Amino acid sequence: MKRTLLLSLALTLFTCAYAAVGDTFVLDNVTYIVKSDNTVGIKKADSKVTSFNLTDQVTNEGTTYTVVSVEDYAFQYSEATALTLPSTITSIGYSAFSSCKAASIILPKNLKTIGNYAFYAVRNITSIEIPEGVEALGTNKSSSAFGTCYALKSIKLPSTLKTIWNSTFYNCGLETVEIPEGTTFIGKNAFNHCQKLTTVTLPSTLDSIDDGVFGDCIALTTIKGAMAGVRTIGEEAFFGCPLTEFTVPAACETIGSRAFSKTKIAKFNVAAGNANFKVIDEALYTADKSLLIAFPPESATTTLAVADGCRGIQGGAFQGAKVTKVTLPSSVIALDEFAFCQSALTDITLSDNIVFFGQQAFASTNITSMTLPQGLRDLADAVFAGCEKLTSVTVGSNVKTFGIRQFYNSKALKEVRFTGSKAPTIGYWEYSSESPFYGVPTKQVTIYCPKGTSGSYTSEFGSFEAVAAIKENATGIFTPTSIVPADKAEVATLDKLTFNFAEKAIAVKSNPAIKVLCGKLVANIPMGDEVKVGMWSILGSKTNAPYAVPLDEYGESGEPINMEQGKTYFVIIPGGTFKNEAGDLNEEITLQYTGTWVEPLFMPTAVDPADGSTLKKIENVYFTFESKPTKAYNCTSKIKLIEGELVDGVPTGKEVLAPADMWNANVSGNKLQVFPADYDSFITPIPLEAGKEYFLILDAKAVYNSANVYNKQVVVKYSAEAPTGVTVPEADSYVVAKAGAIEVGVSTTANVQVFNTAGILVGNQTATGTLTFGDLSNGLYIVRIATANGKVKTVKVML
Repeated sequence: MKRTLLLSLALTLFTCAYAAVGDTFVLDNVTYIVKSDNTVGIKKADSKVTSFNLTDQVTNEGTTYTVVSVEDYAFQYSEATALTLPSTITSIGYSAFSSCKAASIILPKNLKTIGNYAFYAVRNITSIEIPEGVEALGTNKSSSAFGTCYALKSIKLPSTLKTIWNSTFYNCGLETVEIPEGTTFIGKNAFNHCQKLTTVTLPSTLDSIDDGVFGDCIALTTIKGAMAGVRTIGEEAFFGCPLTEFTVPAACETIGSRAFSKTKIAKFNVAAGNANFKVIDEALYTADKSLLIAFPPESATTTLAVADGCRGIQGGAFQGAKVTKVTLPSSVIALDEFAFCQSALTDITLSDNIVFFGQQAFASTNITSMTLPQGLRDLADAVFAGCEKLTSVTVGSNVKTFGIRQFYNSKALKEVRFTGSKAPTIGYWEYSSESPFYGVPTKQVTIYCPKGTSGSYTSEFGSFEAVAAIKENATGIFTPTSIVPADKAEVATLDKLTFNFAEKAIAVKSNPAIKVLCGKLVANIPMGDEVKVGMWSILGSKTNAPYAVPLDEYGESGEPINMEQGKTYFVIIPGGTFKNEAGDLNEEITLQYTGTWVEPLFMPTAVDPADGSTLKKIENVYFTFESKPTKAYNCTSKIKLIEGELVDGVPTGKEVLAPADMWNANVSGNKLQVFPADYDSFITPIPLEAGKEYFLILDAKAVYNSANVYNKQVVVKYSAEAPTGVTVPEADSYVVAKAGAIEVGVSTTANVQVFNTAGILVGNQTATGTLTFGDLSNGLYIVRIATANGKVKTVKVML
């Protein structure tokens, strides 16, 4: 019994000596939390206490613990004015010091992790040193580790740093920053709104400058460092910075919208070796010219013609620029958001091919009037907001939605002219400031619409205070009752479009700019490659059923459009192509067709020698067709023999022709004969080398039938027959014994003599190719081969 009681007491004492993980205790106004048998973290410091004596180790109930962490919110709102953290601490948790009063915080040398919002809104701290060993500021994209530290002027970063997460120094008082070599990533808004920041040194190891990293750094004039490895520059990366010049790094692959908007850049450069961007007439483009990235905001150039082939204007490309006149080529189809916002633009040439305006595309510019491209389907929000000189806008018939804040504070607006049979739908708005006409003086704007449509426009626009009246034009909309082929029809070949009207239709344009696209609907907008025809012509004018036909460029013969099976086509007939006697005009008409055309082909039904045959030489190849080839005059230029192999289904290797000089062809009945020949058109066989594979290619459009249908490419594979005789490399020839004959193949001109054992000459030929000596009795023969270049070889052959 006594032994049992002693053991029980010992176990009880042992258990009480160690606190459980998660237990807490308080020492000197600090609450600690047990992390393990011998480590603790600072869980919470009394926020009213102004100073603390923080030590590497603390003892509680006889157990000594090492302090290894500052837990989440531990010093949040603390009144302490200065803090020196224990050197043993390795991690600082989420919001650990946020909004504390400390003017000085000394971080421990063993620190490895700084949590998100760790020092957020520490408004009195002026400088801080991040110790070696820290690899990231913040733990993920929600960092803001030092965000809104207004007084923080300087920070020393460790050489171990790899990542600066999002918003880490947002709205800080930093004046200069040197980011160490080894850093590869700077996250979104990392230094955004640091309005005292003047100089940044970037490392050569940097891979990415994310969105808004230096946005609104209104004092940033100098960026040092090569940035040679930067592949990505994000959206608004340098927005509003007073940089005066910028060189796109050699490795840069992408630049986001508004990356350089409202800067002081007067010139763009592209580093040597960069294959992704180029500068044309001062503007920065992608290398293929498909996208205009940015125009220098401080360039003195006021007139610009955008390069032909450009497809789009990137967001903010001209934001804040001094340019006043811009001409866009017909290739441009989209202007992204803020494209010309806050620029000095007064005049722009647009094409009807444009299908998209981004929000605020022309906001706060100096334009006075604009006719929107007919291709627009939707008018985004606030496209013309703040255009104080804008008086008139004409809206195309295809516009179906009308964005909010459209004419926000455009105080000079007098008229909006609509051309569609139905008013576009205004986007949802809740507050008066979101109204399309907010800030436009009361009863100043007149809405014009086609005859007979005022009801629709009154319903959508009549309630706005800025609208004085809704007036109908003298003319209305002239709409066909049906079109053949009908919308959504399946079409193989389009050779005519017939428009049926309820009354006589007059062709306003005899050669209208009808457009055919092969592609798909993108955001309800027809997009794709244009199917080119010479021209369209309207026939049957002044009837109830005029029709349009596609013609060649001379307008002399039809040019039907084959619509391939499985593909979608859009036929766009411009507005104003037809009118009635009252002058009413048609709206733009878009027809969608599904193609069913399958390309007819004129292909051989047989080949001799057949595909896969084993041959010694290529001599004559016959292609048999179902009918006679009627056009084969270009055939010889479309024949070749390749020695090699198939790579991804394509014959790859060297082209072989010797000893022939060219390919020739003959047509006899339904057969096409192709053969290697000399310049006198005599057949000149091409010997095949043993163990090799050969591919005879008859290219597409080599032959046609009477219906003008042509062949697709034909590939015939042949293998070289291994000779049963002797190869004579010295004489570039071979000798084969056959029944009653000797066959000799020579690749160059040679004299071949055959002697019997009595020394009598039984055969003598001089030629190139395959030579056959027949009618020989069994026995031993001597073959002497003498080539034109002086090589001589003698071979014994037994028959």
